[in-house]
Amino acid sequence: LLLAIDSLYTPLDTFSAAGILEFGDGESVLSGFEAVSADGIRIDAGALYRIGDPDRLLIDGRRIGSTKQRIITDGSIACSFDSSAVLIDTAWVQTPHGLLSLRGGLDGGNSNFDLSGRHLDLSQLGGLLHLQGGISGMGEFSVRMDTGEDGSNAQLDGRILGPTFGAYQADSIILDL
Repeated sequence: LLLAIDSLYTPLDTFSAAGILEFGDGESVLSGFEAVSADGIRIDAGALYRIGDPDRLLIDGRRIGSTKQRIITDGSIACSFDSSAVLIDTAWVQTPHGLLSLRGGLDGGNSNFDLSGRHLDLSQLGGLLHLQGGISGMGEFSVRMDTGEDGSNAQLDGRILGPTFGAYQADSIILDL
C-alpha cells in the first residue's frame, strides 16, 4: 500500500509525506517513509510493529535535517508494550554534536529512565546560549530518574573534558548531583 499525504499539518510546519505500508501476519511495516516541509526540513525513517505478548515497535533509520543543516543523522528506537506497561529497550539519536540515548519504562504508577549523552561537542553551546567568549570541550552525562509510590528521585553525573570558556581552561570538570 503506497501511503501519500499531500499536507500533514504539525506545530512545526506543513509536511508532504510518502511511504510504503505493508501488512503481514501479525506485523505491519512502514518502509521508505519520507516527509518534507515547505521550508526544506526532511524526515526519513522506517518502522516495524509486531503484535504479540508484548507488542513490539521498532523505528529505525531516523534522519532529520535540511539542505544546510543535519539535526539527527541516524537513530533508532525499540520498545515493547502491553495494556499496563511500556518498556523502551533502546532509543538513541546521533547528532552532529554527539550521541543521545534513552532506556527505561512506565509500569502503572512507577517509572524509571536513564538518559545519557556521549561525545557532546560543547563548542556549539556558546552560540545556542548566546555566551560571550568561546566555549569548548567534550561532554558526557547521564541522568537517572525514578518515580514510584515513595516519590521521585533523580541523579545527574557528568564530565567535561578539555573545557574552555573565554580565558578559563581546565583538564576536566566533573558533576555528581
